[in-house]
Amino acid sequence: MACKVKVLGQLEADWVQKDGWRLFLQWCDYQHTDKPHEKGFRFIYKTPQGKLQTARGQARLPSLADAEALIAKMKATVWGQLTDGLEAERLPQEN
Repeated sequence: MACKVKVLGQLEADWVQKDGWRLFLQWCDYQHTDKPHEKGFRFIYKTPQGKLQTARGQARLPSLADAEALIAKMKATVWGQLTDGLEAERLPQEN
């Protein structure tokens, strides 16, 4: 169940944390070894040394406003118009 992630495009937030960490929004190809590839977006931090901090796929977002600003910035690019093509496979959740 290994998965290699190939970054196809990314944008950086307009701010840097005091300790030098930077938040990115990336458009990725998730290359699974046991199932078809999937494409999608992820938020991820880079350390001051430029290394990705994967943290099991979790990235703490300082605020929804910060996330919305980065999403708006991404929407203005060619990557922001892309989808995984699997909308028909998504079912509404039952409450």
